[in-house]
Amino acid sequence: MRKQPVERLVAHDVRRALNLRLHSLTSTTICKRTLSRRFASMPESTLQTKAEGLASSVRTALGYWESNAASLSSKILTQYYAAIHFSIGAQIAGPNPAATLLDVQRHTENGHGLATLFSPGADFPKNLHIAALSTGHFHAFCNSASVDLSAVAFARRPRSWASLTEPERARLVCLSDLLRRIPELRPVIHPALAEMPLSFHVGHSSKNMALAFENTKRGMTRRGLGPATPSLPSFRPDPTSSATRTTYVDLYTGYGGAEDISLEFLRSLDLPITNWQQHVDEPSQETLYTGEFNHPAANYWHQYLPIYESSNTGSSLVLPVWGIDDMFLIHFMILYGLSIVVRYLPSLWFDIDRGPLDHVMALLEQYVAVVEDVLPKMAIEKITGARLKVSLPGSLSAPR
Repeated sequence: MRKQPVERLVAHDVRRALNLRLHSLTSTTICKRTLSRRFASMPESTLQTKAEGLASSVRTALGYWESNAASLSSKILTQYYAAIHFSIGAQIAGPNPAATLLDVQRHTENGHGLATLFSPGADFPKNLHIAALSTGHFHAFCNSASVDLSAVAFARRPRSWASLTEPERARLVCLSDLLRRIPELRPVIHPALAEMPLSFHVGHSSKNMALAFENTKRGMTRRGLGPATPSLPSFRPDPTSSATRTTYVDLYTGYGGAEDISLEFLRSLDLPITNWQQHVDEPSQETLYTGEFNHPAANYWHQYLPIYESSNTGSSLVLPVWGIDDMFLIHFMILYGLSIVVRYLPSLWFDIDRGPLDHVMALLEQYVAVVEDVLPKMAIEKITGARLKVSLPGSLSAPR
């Protein structure tokens, strides 16, 4: 398993620190040096061309991001167009030497790479469905990120719900299901949509320690070393091992409406954690679900799960969509769908803004606030290829 490089920032004002880091990437020289560290063997002329394109895309993205939009509709549009240009920068910053600003333009000329259509019998956002296309920017960006959309992408834009077969409809994803995957929205998903979240707060279960403790104690008893209290076992991985290990993972339910989560619901999802069992944590009286995760013993369990974290949520496991667990791509799809509503569906937007869908308005206001917090960090990580850790001065996670 290749170790991802880490970049650290220490700041009281995290948003300002991230903004300054993005502004540094508007410099062609800094972009060129960033790329040369990632791709040491890349020719000088290629580095120069890619650096110029990368700096340009970040400048354009910041032009949208820093527009100080006041209304929710304006924020949605500026966030979406900023996301487009951040993704263009990330594509240029990738290892493909042919990925230049001109090359990316060949795909953007064919459209966004996504499409929307409505289904009957449901309210927004459950009735708005998003389709992936086999041409356009989103498809090209996914290819650059090694995300294969061939199983779900449409060669032509779907024109209506009625024109699709059931297998084709299964290749779509509704906007509500995408919003349910945003970990920061977990507390408000059930009140706003009357549905369960599709992201889950997970952590290392105390059952691992209890079972290991009992196994150690039994082994000491067999060897005639009892009844002394055994030392706590080590959970360190064995890099030389080719064996697999089972780690127990807890799923926490302490957010709005999630007490309605059931074993049947968890078991119906295609999660990598299996054999769920429900129990009550005695100290907190909180309902927990504990499942088994089988993984190579060479590393820690969380190194084999796509765990997501941000300043607004704990360690989270997100149900993939189209095989995608990349939160940047999920935000891209959501912002695309919302931008379609804002740009082309004024009657629907009126219902959200002033009418019977005001509960959706409350959800979207929280959503754009989440995007304001998380998108800059995601963009920096996409462009630099490094995991970015931001710490407050004096905190335990700050470098000393």
